[in-house]
Amino acid sequence: MQDHAKTSNDGHPSPREKDTHTVHVPADGGVAQTGGGAADDDAANAAGDGADPWYAEGLRFTCRWPECVACCTGEPGYVWVDSEEVERLAAALTLDRESFLRTYTREVSGSYSLLEKSCGDCTFLGKHGCDVYRDRPTQCSTYPFWPEVLRSRSAWEAESRHCPGIGHGERVYSREEIDALLAKRRTRHPRG
Repeated sequence: MQDHAKTSNDGHPSPREKDTHTVHVPADGGVAQTGGGAADDDAANAAGDGADPWYAEGLRFTCRWPECVACCTGEPGYVWVDSEEVERLAAALTLDRESFLRTYTREVSGSYSLLEKSCGDCTFLGKHGCDVYRDRPTQCSTYPFWPEVLRSRSAWEAESRHCPGIGHGERVYSREEIDALLAKRRTRHPRG
């Protein structure tokens, strides 16, 4: 199973298969295929000319946790945690900072990433889902609203094949909410 809430060991998103079609995101934020090609879709969204982003009308997403934990499993990668997240997680687990860091993280080039189980699952993935869901890191709480997933309609649709909450449920995130999640992720974790 591929990893979708972690970045790969080289700091980039985990590999995704190449998309061969584009998707139209209707006003209701769902996912509807319209044909075309990923290159056309990416080119139309990479202009950076002040035009509205492709998700300007909002996106439908409802996390299926605890039934679905696909974003917590898979190939090895990084779940970055900053000082504030370390403090919050340590408090939630009634540990001091140093005990938390020693038990649940690894240092990577001066930053901290959560450890993984030998199978690649997050260290906090338990029998009933995420054991620290209420206190989970920003990287986890902002998924799937990551720059690499929102770079184009085709990237969003490709991710929907791995995340059953994308394009489904009652919740529609507005452009403003999506932009705020993107900003939060970039501010808190510029590396990952």
